[in-house]
Amino acid sequence: MTQPAPFRTRPLLFTLGAGCAGFVVNHFEMPVFGGTALLGGGFFSLLTAFCFGPVMGGIAAAIAFSKAWIDWQNSADFFCYTLEAVSVGWLMQKRRLGVLSATGLYWLFAGLPLTAFFAAVLLEIPYSEHVAMLVKYPLNGLLAAATVMFVGNSAWFRDWLGLKPSDDSKVSLRQLLFRRFGVIAVLPLAMLILLLGQRFDRTLRASAEASLEDDARDIAELIDAYLLEHRRDLITLAGQLQIDALGSAKAGERMEAILREYPGFLTLLLADRSGEIIAYAPTRAVVGEPPGLRGRNVGDRDYFTEVIRTNRPYISGVFRDRGFGDNLIVAISAPVFGPDGTLSYVLEGSINLKTLIQTLAANERVNRRDLMVADRTGKVLLTVGEVNLPPLAEVFDEPIYRAIARAENTVTHDLCFPDRQRPERHLAIATRTAMLGWPVVLLEPLWATQYRVAVFYSVAGLWAAVA
Repeated sequence: MTQPAPFRTRPLLFTLGAGCAGFVVNHFEMPVFGGTALLGGGFFSLLTAFCFGPVMGGIAAAIAFSKAWIDWQNSADFFCYTLEAVSVGWLMQKRRLGVLSATGLYWLFAGLPLTAFFAAVLLEIPYSEHVAMLVKYPLNGLLAAATVMFVGNSAWFRDWLGLKPSDDSKVSLRQLLFRRFGVIAVLPLAMLILLLGQRFDRTLRASAEASLEDDARDIAELIDAYLLEHRRDLITLAGQLQIDALGSAKAGERMEAILREYPGFLTLLLADRSGEIIAYAPTRAVVGEPPGLRGRNVGDRDYFTEVIRTNRPYISGVFRDRGFGDNLIVAISAPVFGPDGTLSYVLEGSINLKTLIQTLAANERVNRRDLMVADRTGKVLLTVGEVNLPPLAEVFDEPIYRAIARAENTVTHDLCFPDRQRPERHLAIATRTAMLGWPVVLLEPLWATQYRVAVFYSVAGLWAAVA
């Protein structure tokens, strides 16, 4: 005796059940790459369209993918996959196409253009993720269609649902073999490719994060080394200046000679305990008239007061020199002790940061990356790449720094550009120099890593299609 099929006369009941099943399954994502993930709910909506036509398929898809709109405010999933179920159901019903062929035609002529419209116009999706969308959406649909082809043509399923058995009389042997056996081989192969791609993406991502962290630390160490080397030089110079024996005039001559030996210093000046400058070098400005610094008082400057207070060398933040050109400089100061061991003078050397800036900008670790360096007070020393902040800008007030600096490890950050319509997703790391505490931010486009995953999926998919 034939058992009554539960859905023979109640397709709406099956549709609602399939939609709810798709809604639940869509909670379990399978990350692929580029911030996208495969969703299994499309299988239930295409299965409904396969069995009961475009209207019921569209209802099931709308229920299943309403989750994307509710949870992620992603209208692209909702519209693209609902239209997919309606279109595939119509093509199968009116044009007598197979589910796989109908799905392929939909994505080729309607699904991909619609996805591109959502990604490029309606949604503010960062670069690399919108490229991944164009790969993921059709792949998601075709995998669901292949599964539907296998399940929907199965005798047990059609009998359970109360549908007529598949009419294979007009189907070629090749198509029949593919429907019965080919799909069984293709689906596990596709899942294997996806799992390998997922593992490949995670490995490349971990490698890129480790490399970015190491390079950021190396850049921080390079900055420390450059400034500490000049501090050691200044301490050595302070020890050479026996001011009590030389007198201020000869001290100036000695400083001129020392400046020629240490070209890293832009200027040198010597001040007594009251802060009055008694000697300086060079005696002529790079641009304009002689600066005439002798007799001026620097008693209120940090590089003077900190040395007087601590009897130790001091490194200032970044500031712009107005007396010897218009360079960004850092002041390094050191105590000069008299014969009795008491602090008699303060020697200050201004370092021209042009060499450091050029070294950092040309460093291979910054190649095709974005770099931002500031002093410990947050004043920008330099930016390289798309992060375009003017020198001496307050980096602590910038949203990019606040977003990245909160994390202890590498994070993803969507970097916005004034001349582009959409942001681009980057890996980003913020660290500080160990000795001076200067912030260093290094960013790398995520696509620099993920394009390899895209190539892997493309090659593997082509190979699977040919096989």
